[in-house]
Amino acid sequence: MKTIEEIRKNKGISKVAVARHLGVSRPCYSRYENDPSTMRIETAKKVAEFLGVDVQDIFFISDRK
Repeated sequence: MKTIEEIRKNKGISKVAVARHLGVSRPCYSRYENDPSTMRIETAKKVAEFLGVDVQDIFFISDRK
C-alpha cells in the first residue's frame, strides 16, 4: 500500500496544493502525511477525493518497518 506522500508525488501534486484544498497550513498537512492516523475521517475523505483515491488507500496504511 502506498503512502499519501507517494500517491501525491506520483500525481505531481504539491503539499501546498493539498493544504490549500483542505484549508490548512503546509506544516499541518505535512503532519498528516507523516501520520495519517492524526486526520479526522472528514479530512481523510477530502484528501482522498483530491488525490483521486479511496479513503481506505490513505487512511488505513500498513505498518512500516
